[in-house]
Amino acid sequence: MFTKRWPGRIIFDKEFEVQIVGRGSIIYKEGEKKLNVASEWLESTHHYWIISDSIRKWEPPFDNELVDYNKKVQIIENIKKALSHINASVDIDNT
Repeated sequence: MFTKRWPGRIIFDKEFEVQIVGRGSIIYKEGEKKLNVASEWLESTHHYWIISDSIRKWEPPFDNELVDYNKKVQIIENIKKALSHINASVDIDNT
């Protein structure tokens, strides 16, 4: 179940959190791990463009742990779920 604490921050049953940071960045968190996902906000269409290539590794102190393909897919799906909660659509740049 989603919990919306304040604008720009969405939490899903303490499993993951999505925080919107400006027009070009989303912070994704799982427990103590977090990573910065490059994105582009298209305000006129209420739409996010996610740069999937930016999902590579966690931030320190977990930066030695790479994000494999399956985890990347899960992170993208979680971000989509969270953003749909605020009625935003999502496309993925699969570079």
